[in-house]
Amino acid sequence: MYEFSHEVERKERKFKLYLFIFIISSLIGISLDIVDFYNGKTSGLRIVTNILFFGLVIYFGLQKKSWVVWMIQLTVWMYVVLLLLITIVVIFRL
Repeated sequence: MYEFSHEVERKERKFKLYLFIFIISSLIGISLDIVDFYNGKTSGLRIVTNILFFGLVIYFGLQKKSWVVWMIQLTVWMYVVLLLLITIVVIFRL
């Protein structure tokens, strides 16, 4: 279907925001895995698979494959829900 230029720009900004949040959350997750590795709580294989997985998702995401765009959006929303749950638990000390 045909789209106006402002609709295309809006979708592009939205995608870039999702990609930025995904990259930040991936870096935080990998850094937490590295800390756990040095504390002896996780294996090096988990770190390597996470780096490969996030690298592939970002690579295909930059090519704007539709399944990866959906996966990035799903992951970002899962991180948002997780952050809200952690905030609620910390506030109410559950």
